[in-house]
Amino acid sequence: MEGQNAAVEGRLVRLDYDLADVDGKYATHMVVQHSDCEFTIGFFEVRPPVILGPEQEVEAQLEDMESVSARCVARIVVAQERMLSFIQALQLNYEKFVERKAGQH
Repeated sequence: MEGQNAAVEGRLVRLDYDLADVDGKYATHMVVQHSDCEFTIGFFEVRPPVILGPEQEVEAQLEDMESVSARCVARIVVAQERMLSFIQALQLNYEKFVERKAGQH
């Protein structure tokens, strides 16, 4: 996958992205944290528990439930200098997504 250019010792070179060994994971929740110099974004998958039985048992199980597990499927750390361009890339892609969805109706 070809992508953007990167500066290497003052010279621009093309980046060839290698995604061969990367599995896509589905994330239902995200947590964003920051320090003085970087942002950490955690992506989590929440799997609803299987609750079976008669209605009264299901209600009791739901009432007794204190939490649901959220498994971290990926974590990225972004330098503060790159965060704005990351946000802009997300925003641009989201706007294109919304435009395409609006055109389908």
